[in-house]
Amino acid sequence: MNSSLENITLDKLNPGDRCQVVRILTKGAIRQRILDMGIHQGCEIEVERVAPLGDPVEFKLKGFHISLRKEEAEGIIVSLIAERKKIRYRRRRRGKQSPSTS
Repeated sequence: MNSSLENITLDKLNPGDRCQVVRILTKGAIRQRILDMGIHQGCEIEVERVAPLGDPVEFKLKGFHISLRKEEAEGIIVSLIAERKKIRYRRRRRGKQSPSTS
């Protein structure tokens, strides 16, 4: 399977996936907002994370992070560059607990 030929919408990607924008289908004020944020044809985007309830989604492009609603991301057609890399979540380290003396 050649993933570089697949065109899908931006909302279908998972955290860690990288893609390149092929086309922006949205119209009006939402389209202008997307263009103003720096998303345009040929732009590379990486999916950073998805909110617990699935909306919004955080993306990284050109060294900064943006969040889009799923309905906004549905209007952006992308080509997958790289499937998700393995993301490791760090557990917070708690302070050492002293041994009980009882």
